[in-house]
Amino acid sequence: MGGLEQDRVYNFQINYIIIDKLWCYLGNKTDGLYFEIGITANKYSKIRSGDIPLAFLEKKWNEQNSPLKKFSLPKEIMLGYSAIVVNNISREDWLSYIDARYGGSEENRKNNMRNFNNKLNKAFSKLENEKNLRSNIGTLYCFIKYGVSPDLHEIDREMKELYASLRKVTTENIKNCDDKLREEIHRYMKEVLYKIDVITAYNNITNTENI
Repeated sequence: MGGLEQDRVYNFQINYIIIDKLWCYLGNKTDGLYFEIGITANKYSKIRSGDIPLAFLEKKWNEQNSPLKKFSLPKEIMLGYSAIVVNNISREDWLSYIDARYGGSEENRKNNMRNFNNKLNKAFSKLENEKNLRSNIGTLYCFIKYGVSPDLHEIDREMKELYASLRKVTTENIKNCDDKLREEIHRYMKEVLYKIDVITAYNNITNTENI
């Protein structure tokens, strides 16, 4: 196998191991992952170990409504043209783990896997507070944990923050603020409430039609 082809095999090993490990780290069962991604347990195991032809993933990606596209990760990641980057885990760490996991001695395998998994779980534990959720690992985290892309997750976060701020407003705040400011807030809130009413009414009609 040529150097570039071997690099690509390593990439998809890294990527699919990350998907599997993050899926389980967030409390999900592996059977659910195989269902979501449309790959059997046996085939997924072969992807992790690098024992499956590159053409298998190419064909899977090109299927109509391919389940490989569910995670919102780009083609380059799902087909191994590049690897997902996880903070504080180097490529050398990954290659050492893969070589030990699928080719090392039993003692070396256990030690390497334990140390590596601890390091990886520590990196996973920091993902919720990552500012750049639009990285590939952030996109994957958002999909597995929230079932949405980072953009939609960000919208929900902003709306929740707005809701929390509004709940802190007291009658005293409204009474004592500048008259012009209060009038401007009142005008704007009426516009927002109108938009909410329209969207809510539309959703209610749509949901009724789909019953």
